[in-house]
Amino acid sequence: MTSLFNEYGSGVHVNENIATSASSSTCGLGAFSDYDQYVESTSSHEERSELELYLAEPAKRLNENLNILDFWSKSAARYPQLARMARDILAVPVSSVASESAFSLSKKVITPNRNSLKPKTVEALMSLQDWYRCKLQKKEDNKRKAEVVALDNDEDSSSDEE
Repeated sequence: MTSLFNEYGSGVHVNENIATSASSSTCGLGAFSDYDQYVESTSSHEERSELELYLAEPAKRLNENLNILDFWSKSAARYPQLARMARDILAVPVSSVASESAFSLSKKVITPNRNSLKPKTVEALMSLQDWYRCKLQKKEDNKRKAEVVALDNDEDSSSDEE
C-alpha cells in the first residue's frame, strides 16, 4: 500500500500538529511571544504522510450504512491523495463480465480468415454490430408495446360490452 501511495503522489507531507498563534508583530503586543515560544517547544514538528496519519487514526466500526465512496468524498479535504487513490481504485468494476463479453464478441469478428484486420476496422465492426443489435432490440420492444396496447384495447372494449 505504501508503494502505491508513493506512486500516486509527490509524497506530500502534512504537519502533524498544526498550531495557530497570534504573532507579536501582527498584533503589536509582545505579550504573546512567551506563548509562541511555548508552542514551538511543545509542538511536534514531525511530518508524516497522509497514509501514516490515516493509519494512525482509530479504526472505524463497520455497519450496514457505511458508504465507502461517501466516506472518501468527505475525507478528501483531509486526505486528498488517499481520496484520489480510493476514487480511482473503487471505480474498477467488480465483475469481469463486461470485458469477457467484449472479448467473446471480438472472437466472432476476428475469425482466422479475417485476422489481418486493422484495430480501427475491428472497432468499427464491433460498434456496427452493437448498434444493429440495439436497433433490433428497439424494434422488438416497440412490437411488444404494440401488443400490450392491443391487448389493453381488447380488454377495454370487452369490458365496455358487459
